Amino acid sequence: MPTSTAGALAHGTLDRLAEHYTDKLGLNWRRRAKLLASPCSDFADLADWDARLDVALEALRLLGPTAQQHMTRCLNLPINAGEAFALLCHALRSGLAGLAQATSAVARSLPGLHGALVAAMEWSEATPLWLQTAASLPLAARFDLLATRHRDAPQLLAAAFDALRAEGPASEALPAALRCLRYQGDAALAQAAVHHLDAGNSDRLRRVAAQAVLALAPPDLHAPAVTALLALVEDEGPQREAAARCLALHAPASLFPLLTALRQRPGGEATTRLYLQSLGWAGDMGAVPRLIEQLDHPSHARIAAASIRQLTGLDPVRDGWQGEALVSGVAPADDAQSSTIPPPDPDAGLPWPSRPAFVALWRHARARFIGAPTWLGGRPATAGHLHDVLRHGPLAWRPLAAARLQRLGGGALLPTRLPARAQAALMST
Repeated sequence: MPTSTAGALAHGTLDRLAEHYTDKLGLNWRRRAKLLASPCSDFADLADWDARLDVALEALRLLGPTAQQHMTRCLNLPINAGEAFALLCHALRSGLAGLAQATSAVARSLPGLHGALVAAMEWSEATPLWLQTAASLPLAARFDLLATRHRDAPQLLAAAFDALRAEGPASEALPAALRCLRYQGDAALAQAAVHHLDAGNSDRLRRVAAQAVLALAPPDLHAPAVTALLALVEDEGPQREAAARCLALHAPASLFPLLTALRQRPGGEATTRLYLQSLGWAGDMGAVPRLIEQLDHPSHARIAAASIRQLTGLDPVRDGWQGEALVSGVAPADDAQSSTIPPPDPDAGLPWPSRPAFVALWRHARARFIGAPTWLGGRPATAGHLHDVLRHGPLAWRPLAAARLQRLGGGALLPTRLPARAQAALMST
């Protein structure tokens, strides 16, 4: 084979490898969000998944100039979130300042790439190029990053708060700043968040301010935060689920009367779903009978079973109460005649329960679950157990375990979406 032909084949192979690993890195990162919400995967599964991303990143680094050329070509075309994540991660891993600057500029100009930009920064080591790139982010994005990486850039964090003070109370970065201080665990600053609970502020600002107050401020400041969150639950807007989750953790006695009333209104289906989720988040074992009532309801059976498992640790598959899929009484439209795309199944991947099987199991098991006000995964939600959940429990339970730990002892909130290696390092300190 002529040397020129061999060289062309080798170059073509390297190009294809660069394209393959770029696509693989971006796709696996996008799929990672679904994994983080899984009640069927644990921290070891997350570590295995994250190792795939690291393998792809290292392969791109070893491809050197070929990978850089491929990514430069990508920037001349419209890119999606996965590609933006891959490009910036590679630039930061390989120390390519020009590519990092160009990718960051493209991502900053497109609101749909904001999450990918922050995620790539979260994924990368705190090198001088990382610090330079972080300092160039818009202020809100900088706070989003520093919420999870504040330990790596204390000077950058101080500068961000200086910039926020200069912008004043109307700053668009204020919600991100309040979220950041909750992750920091700064109780003194959290008390100031009470001034942002008024109804005249945006729903997102009121929600993150209330979360900060309830997580870190003294109890005598909690009442206006609870009031703000209850209003968000009643409004049924985009902040509703996060508001209910916070109330289930900090003020369940205020949340459940409202949810019960909202369920009685016309169109209360969405509220019933939120009610069943909130029963699991609140950790009250006394809620199990109310969840059992929904185990034979086609729309609610799986989410009710997930809350039962979150409370009791009893698994439908392992403990023998998995059932057949339930169908609603509405006949499906004829596929040949219908042009309507069916809505996504919010409970896809969750096992169907058998109500009779669980009732029989619960009759013998319920005596084990007494003597504690709050439960998670079948054990009292003590600090020791919450640490165990963070290290070994289902991924879907880990954010709740982290929030409960902060509620018990104050301090920083563990960022459960960071790479597994970074989380492991934080949990070992």
